[in-house]
Amino acid sequence: MIDTPWWSFVPDDAKAALFAGLRRQDAGRPKSGTAEDIADVIAFLIGNRFMTGATVICDGGVRLGHG
Repeated sequence: MIDTPWWSFVPDDAKAALFAGLRRQDAGRPKSGTAEDIADVIAFLIGNRFMTGATVICDGGVRLGHG
């Protein structure tokens, strides 16, 4: 889950409980990502002229060990 203004429709206490219930990510960071985390991946893909196509998983490590 990415913590963005999109979640503004959820009351603050409910949002805090929802995000607190997320599984700990393996990246050693908060449980939810930020818009900047996603923007960093997009900037890399735009800026790297050698990339011709790939699936980039930007989930803070949630999928590590699930496989």
